[in-house]
Amino acid sequence: MKENTKTNGFAAALDSKFEVSKRGSSVKQEVLAGIGAFLVGVSALLVNTQLIGTYYGNYAGSYFGITFVVLLATAILGIVANVPVMATASMGMSTLVLTFLSANSGLTYANMMLITLISAVITLVIVASPLKKIFIDALPEGVRKALPAGVGLYVILKGLQNTGLVSEAGTLASISDLGTLQAFYFWLALGAILIYAVYLAVGRKNALGSTYLILIALMWACGIIFYMESFIGGQTATTVVYERLNLFFATDGAQPYNIANGISSMSFGKVLSEGTNFAAYTEGGGKAAQLMFTSILTFVTFGLYSNVGTYEAAAVCGNMENDENMEKKEKLALMIASAANIIAPLFGACPVEIGAHSSIATKDGAKTGLASCTAAVGYLIALFTWFFFAMSATTTNGVGMWINDTEVKLAAYVQDSFAFNDMIMVLAGVCMLKAFRNFDTKNIENAVPFIATIFGTAFLGNAAYGVALGLGAYVILKLIGSSRKETNLVTVALAVVLIAASIYCIKAGTNFVEVVQQPFGFGGPPGM
Repeated sequence: MKENTKTNGFAAALDSKFEVSKRGSSVKQEVLAGIGAFLVGVSALLVNTQLIGTYYGNYAGSYFGITFVVLLATAILGIVANVPVMATASMGMSTLVLTFLSANSGLTYANMMLITLISAVITLVIVASPLKKIFIDALPEGVRKALPAGVGLYVILKGLQNTGLVSEAGTLASISDLGTLQAFYFWLALGAILIYAVYLAVGRKNALGSTYLILIALMWACGIIFYMESFIGGQTATTVVYERLNLFFATDGAQPYNIANGISSMSFGKVLSEGTNFAAYTEGGGKAAQLMFTSILTFVTFGLYSNVGTYEAAAVCGNMENDENMEKKEKLALMIASAANIIAPLFGACPVEIGAHSSIATKDGAKTGLASCTAAVGYLIALFTWFFFAMSATTTNGVGMWINDTEVKLAAYVQDSFAFNDMIMVLAGVCMLKAFRNFDTKNIENAVPFIATIFGTAFLGNAAYGVALGLGAYVILKLIGSSRKETNLVTVALAVVLIAASIYCIKAGTNFVEVVQQPFGFGGPPGM
């Protein structure tokens, strides 16, 4: 009886702290929603490690740095802002870093961390000052309301490719071209739609999280029950069982990751001690001032509008577009995300962002920061172990027992994919499409920017592109229409700046286009 009293007392304290009942939720609902969002979102940390590990210098330190910053940002979003949104590795920003490193000979990882640090400071100034009214609040209604739909469509397109249901060419994948286990994953991912539909039909609150856990359970159960006959040297059973267990029980003594390796390998403070040295870049003919201007402009616009888009997408999924608390706390949430990106370079970590997986939490009923704090606890556990990777990765390039080097093994294991995580994000992306209900067909000054914003966001791969196209369309319509005298010069100037930044990014070449269109924060989407 005393134990129940303590439990109830703790739950009551959480309810009071986060105003759970006041916002129409329950402690259980918030916790379950947070768990579901975390399980899908944590894979982005491993994908980010895969992307930047080589440039960082090692994989253990890279993983520790980004996980620590994401943990910190998510906890602050939950406790201080009290909104159901979580941070994750910014896949788009990470790929931007790689693009600049690859395209500009002589640049170092520390140089790019300095650029991200300065960009984060500028972004924080924008969102915390009256400049927010110019860059965010003054965006035309058609542009602002289209962002969640654009994010959702992008998540769907990339997620379907990452699950294997759709090929890179955009056609339905051929089952005959898939291996035994991949074919099983194909059907299981497709079956997620049916599982999710059943959960919705019976009124289950955490339908997305529950669907994900069923997919993972089936993957393990079928791997053990049906594929154990090929355990020794077999592609199927070893992928499901052996390669994952070898993360924890490697007889060669080469554990891929532990927190001690992560801390000792971290590039703490190198952004300050080495980041200002552009000698190698300038000796190769580069112009440091020009690089700083163009790259900072790019990073500020990408980071700013990515966070706005995913924040509002989470609100749409939870039917909270008009929720007073979500609207009131948007500025604070954007400030926290920007501040986190000031901390990230100090730890040698690439930038973080408000993750698209936040929409999983809000769709599953989360309305408060308790869901975010639950996810933060998950990130705390992930800081010490790769258990969640072992549990959820659908394919790996795991290495055999003969490799006797921790770092080499770690590099091999991060070559992973998360088909089920991506499938859950596809379902969340479908939910984001509810933003189409804001499509005003009667007003051309809203309708055309709405479509342009969706196109830019979904097919060019980032919310900043969407805002640039939408804002450009809005300005053109204003200038050629009868209301041109009402055109705001500040809006025109912002449109010109964003379009110029977008053109610069696209002109960076094919490599850039490929890398920015990485999946969102979960082994996939976006770079948003």
